[in-house]
Amino acid sequence: MVAGSYSPVHEASLIDPSLHSPALLELLEVKLSRSLIEYVVDCVAETVDFAMGRPSTSSRGRPQSRQSDHSNFTNFVTNVLHKAEVKVPVLLVTLVYIDRAKPHLQIALEQWACERVFLGALVAANKVCVLISGPVSDISADRLCPHAVLQ
Repeated sequence: MVAGSYSPVHEASLIDPSLHSPALLELLEVKLSRSLIEYVVDCVAETVDFAMGRPSTSSRGRPQSRQSDHSNFTNFVTNVLHKAEVKVPVLLVTLVYIDRAKPHLQIALEQWACERVFLGALVAANKVCVLISGPVSDISADRLCPHAVLQ
């Protein structure tokens, strides 16, 4: 390698940070907070409601029994995220997967539906993030995610 030809690489994308929009880099620096967890819970609950053919409601408009389930699910998500030490970029990819899966899901059994949707998206997101940020032998980041270089 020639001195001076080194280009810094962002650990979340494996490309030069100058190729990212500043808004994206700022988003990657967001800390895991209660409000972010509640947003994830609301997205999952809305997706499950949609997949079960129920009208979409915000957490403020849910009946008391649904708020109890919502509270239990919030505790579940909080525990999983903290115990697994999930990083915010993985959680953001999880949100993308949940959003993209929404029109394709059909849930017949309500039992553990939110947990199944959340864990499925989280596992897939983590696997992709590990694949992209892990050691890459003969595959370049540009070939794995050609759209990542676009702002």
